[in-house]
Amino acid sequence: MSAEFRELPDFDHSLCRITAAASFDDLSSVVAEMRSAYGLAHIVYHAVHIPGGAPANPILIPTYSPEWVERYKARDYFRIDPVVLAGRKSSLPVDWSDVDRESKDARDFFKQADRFEVGRHGVTLPIRAAAGERALLTITSNKSAKDWQRVRGTYIREFQTFASYLHDRACILSGYRSTDDGPALSPRELQCLELMAHGFVPKRTAEHLGITDDAVRMYLRSACCKLKCATSHQAIAKLIHREIIDPKFIYN
Repeated sequence: MSAEFRELPDFDHSLCRITAAASFDDLSSVVAEMRSAYGLAHIVYHAVHIPGGAPANPILIPTYSPEWVERYKARDYFRIDPVVLAGRKSSLPVDWSDVDRESKDARDFFKQADRFEVGRHGVTLPIRAAAGERALLTITSNKSAKDWQRVRGTYIREFQTFASYLHDRACILSGYRSTDDGPALSPRELQCLELMAHGFVPKRTAEHLGITDDAVRMYLRSACCKLKCATSHQAIAKLIHREIIDPKFIYN
């Protein structure tokens, strides 16, 4: 993690708080604290589609002003919001500078958004869950264009993990998932644990996977949090117990 972010509250602790959240108020509290800690204008989680009969746009957790949220819903901006339209179609982060701002609907929408201080810059992270769920996590900023470009990449990397946790917990709390098993390990998290079980240190794991040491440590920490383990060794033991990792293959 870069020096700029070392003074932030414990990111892993925030992920664990999401996993343990008992209500949407708890989730909203974590989102608000992350917004403040990162110096963002706003953070907004928005589930756009959940299979199985859920209504359109079933979950919204915003830090926007209540007035903007009320106006957004009353005017059904879900239908014309250029960011939502782009995010629905993309699997990659959507920078607000790349979305439609020329059509009449887009010009009118952003004019209203500016009135409510939504943020000068923004990026929206699409969430594609295995069950067919579709959601978006948006972060906005009032930094200068130069400062925004400098931190944008770090924000995207960290908030992609945050988005996954938030989406999983929101779906559980809303009742759209029938079990509370917590978020599943991502393929990369499982790879990092498997390689560690084979005796790889983070540097060697990073070289093997073609990622950075910091990324490996982040995947290990997030896997531990998902598995509710204090250490990677405990996480590996739990995966062996669940027969996800084969101990004979590891230790022979």
